[in-house]
Amino acid sequence: MVTAGTSGRDMRVAIGVGVLFGVVGLACFAAGTVATVILVTVVVVLATAEAYAAFRRAQYHPATLLGLVAVVSLMIETYNKGVAALPLVLVLLVAGSFIWYLARVEPAADPVSGLVSTVFVFAWVGAFGSFAALLLDPNLFPDRHGIAFLLAAVIVTVADDVASLLVGSAMGRHQLAPSISPNKSWEGLIGGAVAAILVSVIVVHFIHPWTISKAALYGVVVAIVAPLGDLSQSMVKRHLGIKDMGRLLPGHGGVLDRFDGLLFVLPATYFVVKALHLG
Repeated sequence: MVTAGTSGRDMRVAIGVGVLFGVVGLACFAAGTVATVILVTVVVVLATAEAYAAFRRAQYHPATLLGLVAVVSLMIETYNKGVAALPLVLVLLVAGSFIWYLARVEPAADPVSGLVSTVFVFAWVGAFGSFAALLLDPNLFPDRHGIAFLLAAVIVTVADDVASLLVGSAMGRHQLAPSISPNKSWEGLIGGAVAAILVSVIVVHFIHPWTISKAALYGVVVAIVAPLGDLSQSMVKRHLGIKDMGRLLPGHGGVLDRFDGLLFVLPATYFVVKALHLG
């Protein structure tokens, strides 16, 4: 949803990194749920680490180690135990964070801001990201249906993101949220929405157990929630005074910069699947 160019990024490098990610992802999808949940766990943990580092640079002093352990635990337990893992890990993290600052493991001048940032990043990146593991849970979605749902989430979100970039670069004139992210445009938003719906109808309905009507509805949902994920991260970055969450992915910024929209799409996918009785 940008309005001009590519925001100074090397598009050839960005495309190359994107293709590499796609190849690795498809290989894991083909290998099965175990390989896929390992991949998504690595991605979510890296994104969480970037977010904690960003908050630390802004002098919030989160309990990074505690938060990362909680995210790894949540991904593993969500895959094995389902939704019951989230409240358990959350309670343990909050209690552990209180102990962490009471014991002055993190000598923060403001322990409350440290505690809040610890739980916030866990909830934003870890909890939202754990819905990928939940979709892959073979007890909830047997016969590799979970892979079909996660694959749909990735395909439609990427379509929305790429179309937003291309349309926004070519036609973007009206700013979508100038106080949050001045490069995003209404034209890019509309272009991304159209692409998400079309790709969902044309591509996703071929992935069993999706159907054309359910894929169309899913495309509409992604067209709404994916930009919200993008804007939400932009709001956080503006508050922290940074451009990118990290530099791990050349041409893209950080891992979290690449998967911000997908974070919101993952829980939406789970609830759509449950509402449509696809699982």
